[in-house]
Amino acid sequence: GRGVTILLHDTLMNNSIDRLGFAGKTMTEAEIKAQIEGQATKLLGREVKFAEEKEGAKDDSGIKSIVFDKNDPIRVHADDGMLIVTLRAGFQQEGKEDIPTQVITIPLQFSVTDEAVIVEPGSFEVSAADKPESAAKQLAQAGVIKKKLASAFPKRDLQRVKRINEKKIKTVTAVTRIRSLDGWLSI
Repeated sequence: GRGVTILLHDTLMNNSIDRLGFAGKTMTEAEIKAQIEGQATKLLGREVKFAEEKEGAKDDSGIKSIVFDKNDPIRVHADDGMLIVTLRAGFQQEGKEDIPTQVITIPLQFSVTDEAVIVEPGSFEVSAADKPESAAKQLAQAGVIKKKLASAFPKRDLQRVKRINEKKIKTVTAVTRIRSLDGWLSI
């Protein structure tokens, strides 16, 4: 009786992602994080800072920056209980040859427990955007990218209940369910 359901369609999520301005840019992980924090701060009207990663989540993939494709660098699609993130990007590596544009699919599954909202990545898929010069080289590059993704997208337990105290209004919010189907993400 005192709840709200938020419905997000793929088009809203993708248009919001487009506003981040990643298309055609080469960025480090820290620059990407800062850009997202800045946009979230502007949207919510309060400072947003993501938690620092734990020491155990170090990235040793050798990738130093991401080269986002000019067209549709990041797309999401809500379907079949998952939010499927598709990246079109190349990668610059330290002391090695750059990896050309790849199409990377990251399925994210959400579950809600009494304590947390759990975001768990499924199996990453990596394929070349254009025909690779060598299947063996493509396989090796896909392995490097999957290693990078494993450090960037670990299983996360997010706080399910949040207390908000703003402008003399005290509110408790709690996520009770997350579903995705036919292009709609329902929270």
